Amino acid sequence: MGELGIDLKGSNSPAKGLKELKDGDVKNLRDFIDGNNYSGSAGELPWIWRAVGNVLPPDAATTDVKRAIRDWEQEVLRLTWVHARSARDRWWEEQALLYEELRRIVATFEHFELSWRSRQPNVALASSAHSGFRAYSLKKAAIFQRLAKEARIKFSLVEAHQKGAAKALEFTPLVATGAGISGEAVLLGTMGTEIEEIY
Repeated sequence: MGELGIDLKGSNSPAKGLKELKDGDVKNLRDFIDGNNYSGSAGELPWIWRAVGNVLPPDAATTDVKRAIRDWEQEVLRLTWVHARSARDRWWEEQALLYEELRRIVATFEHFELSWRSRQPNVALASSAHSGFRAYSLKKAAIFQRLAKEARIKFSLVEAHQKGAAKALEFTPLVATGAGISGEAVLLGTMGTEIEEIY
């Protein structure tokens, strides 16, 4: 006789829906939903949450209990869907932010290139200090010109990939700039090493 007063072995009327309780079956609702963070899997709920068998009070209507269990399962599925949609939305938002960050990297490099070009002395002086300053500003402008060129290439690859992914998935991006595929991997792929080599 178990603690619930149900004899699973050797009973003349076996408990319907009940199985041997294993460690893997004992799961709390927190294993499926943990606060606001979804931590469950797409797996099936353990049988103990769906068992109706002889553990019901004698006066409980089976259809009412089955309906309550079905409603509870529907609520878990609804919460699973809500959490999955929220994770998807956060992912799209992060992609949109990375896309905008990549666009701003291009604009920043272009700005610094123009800034260094504007620092050149307008009058050619014989002074070695002015020629050194001019050479330094040209060198810095060339560095930022190269960085801007490389960033534009990476950005165009991300845009092309984004448009292709949006078309393949047939969805409308969340923002006007697009929220398809992130440019983070492309940006971090080779550009980081090029920046280190220049400096």
